[in-house]
Amino acid sequence: MKILQPVSEWTAPQKICFRFFCVYFLLQTSPWTWFIAEIPVIGTVADACQEIMNRVIEFFNDHFFHFAKTTVVNNGSGDTSLAW
Repeated sequence: MKILQPVSEWTAPQKICFRFFCVYFLLQTSPWTWFIAEIPVIGTVADACQEIMNRVIEFFNDHFFHFAKTTVVNNGSGDTSLAW
């Protein structure tokens, strides 16, 4: 029977992936409405991020997917460019 030795350190790619997914998870699960209500600057940052995301989505719609020029607001169906 072979006994496995524990790994003492993570490699650089493992550290990068772990940090990326931790930040991603926190951003996806954060209650942004609480932050916007409590910290006024967060609302400005959230609006700027949303504007950037809208421009990125419109760019991909125009150049790669050839969808309609207007971005359909997320309406709960999940079948819009913005929801994807």
